[in-house]
Amino acid sequence: MVYLGAKQTREFVFSKRIRTEWPGPGQIAIAVSNRKAVTLLNYQAYKAFDLQMTVAVAQADFTGARAQLIQELEEAVAQVRASEPKFQDVQQ
Repeated sequence: MVYLGAKQTREFVFSKRIRTEWPGPGQIAIAVSNRKAVTLLNYQAYKAFDLQMTVAVAQADFTGARAQLIQELEEAVAQVRASEPKFQDVQQ
């Protein structure tokens, strides 16, 4: 992953990634083994889903686990759909 900022550019190589966290709305924290400090980046909170999915897919591709990620996402969608309220058609 590459962050292109106004003042600096940061590269985060997946092979050196220790962890990625989402500490708050509009924030991503990335720890890599070749940098002493965790990098905290801020972004527009409304883009959270897109960024989280992009990072998840990129990480899954790197580790060869894309099919597993897709299966987990499909299962999560199925659980949400199964828990949706069912309305009965009431005729008067």
